[in-house]
Amino acid sequence: MTTPNPKSGHPDPDERTNETAMTDLAAENAELRKLLDDANRQLEGCRLEQKYIEKLYGAAFYSSAQLASISELSTGRFLDVNDAWVKTRGFTREEAVGKTAEELNIWGGDRESRRKILEDITQYGQLRDYETQSVMRDGAIRDFILNAEILKVHDQELIFFSGIDITDRKEIERNLQRNQKLDAVGQLSGGIAHDFNNLLGIILGNLELMAESVTPDDKLLPLLSSAIHGAERGVKITRKLLSFSSKHTAGNEITNVTELIDSMKELIAKSVTATITVQTDLADDVWNVNIDPGDFEDAIINLSINAYDAMPDGGTLTIRTRNTVLDAEYVKIHPSVTTGEYVEVKVSDTGSGLSKTIQERIFEPFFTTKERGRGTGLGLSMVFGFIKRSNGHIQVNSKLGKGTCFSIYFPRSHADLKHPQDIEKTTQPLPVGTETILIVDDEVSLANLACQRLENLGYTTHVAYDASRALDILKNNPEIDLLFSDIVMAGSMNGFQLALQARDLRPDLKILLTSGYSRADEFLTTEAKLELGNISDNILGKPYSNGKLATAIRQTLMD
Repeated sequence: MTTPNPKSGHPDPDERTNETAMTDLAAENAELRKLLDDANRQLEGCRLEQKYIEKLYGAAFYSSAQLASISELSTGRFLDVNDAWVKTRGFTREEAVGKTAEELNIWGGDRESRRKILEDITQYGQLRDYETQSVMRDGAIRDFILNAEILKVHDQELIFFSGIDITDRKEIERNLQRNQKLDAVGQLSGGIAHDFNNLLGIILGNLELMAESVTPDDKLLPLLSSAIHGAERGVKITRKLLSFSSKHTAGNEITNVTELIDSMKELIAKSVTATITVQTDLADDVWNVNIDPGDFEDAIINLSINAYDAMPDGGTLTIRTRNTVLDAEYVKIHPSVTTGEYVEVKVSDTGSGLSKTIQERIFEPFFTTKERGRGTGLGLSMVFGFIKRSNGHIQVNSKLGKGTCFSIYFPRSHADLKHPQDIEKTTQPLPVGTETILIVDDEVSLANLACQRLENLGYTTHVAYDASRALDILKNNPEIDLLFSDIVMAGSMNGFQLALQARDLRPDLKILLTSGYSRADEFLTTEAKLELGNISDNILGKPYSNGKLATAIRQTLMD
């Protein structure tokens, strides 16, 4: 309130000035308080934002699926690592912080890799998609793609590393490439076997006919016998090629691998000599599997002999069996495998081991590490083919100087086991007949040879060298009882297609197909298989002997 001037009765000017000043000061104080309040709110917001940033950093750094680390640029010492880094590399955070990558042996003595990384980071300030390998605490070597940035914090230069573990991805890619390569090799070997079988069929068939036409005391007989023996050896080699590429499983039966291996112990021991200790760990409760027992025995002997070769100074060969389940995680790494219940057979040795390069090629036909003249390189390819035909899977694990282990997986079968005493085996003399047979083969010599063989057995024959001519003969000769045709032929029509058209012309016609091509079933469509039924399942393989031809023809006519 303003005090009046006693002399004039009006307010004192000085007092009016003070009042104005006080008013202005109060306004300024209010504005200052407002600014202070705003500043406090902003400061509190910064504190909240800092806490938020710290939490965000923790979530982004510590819980990231990628490996991440922060280290000093000058010394290389780790300041922090995240959970993925700890889990993958095997070190605790306490063990890592304060140490360098060299002290933790992350580069495995490969200083050049770290030097190159630091050089690139220093030059460009960052690193992008750098593929490298590093060593884990347990000594395992894993593959990574790294990214890096140089950060400046309080005048200190730091390196932020982040990485993706691509070891499993690369293993998947390698498995896919290996399967594609082996599949291509299988197609090639199947084609070679087809042509080679035709040649062997011509040679072997003519030799057998010549041997039948000479007397027991003829001087030519020993020469013919020797030639036949040589041709039969060629057939065995071809069969090994076929076993690599074939999908045919005609010899399969329900089998217990523990019983089979147990019955082979003496044979295995003799195969590897006394310098090798043979141990078995065979589970009594293994599931049944659907495989060819003979091929399985050959595979075990082959792997045993390979193990013996890898242990020239002696060692231990161990064979194990057990039930197992291959899960989605395993199938992820091995895309050609399906999940499910399997019987596992492990054949391991304490020998010299195999390098990574050799492991990539051991299942290829004709690839061998043995000295010249000691192996054909078809043994492991035969094993691979047998396992593939059995819908199984094989994996090799080996380290130089530490031995090799082959792990074989066969799908479980729920069918009951038939023991050998339950199966009757009968032998029959060479059958003959008087029916009329149409022979179809684009290999002229083979067609004519089959004609002569069958006529010697009492049959009447017609011959065609292509499918079109065969259909014309069928139309004009209703007395034909059986069509005997090759599957893979030149021209627009293969044996399966010929069989379908022949059935349309003559629903009652008997049909027997033959082939030396291991993948002949690739020419068979689903519709054709349904129409042909067991005809497509009972294919006579080339080259065939007189006995096999005679038996197959007679059985087909009698069905």
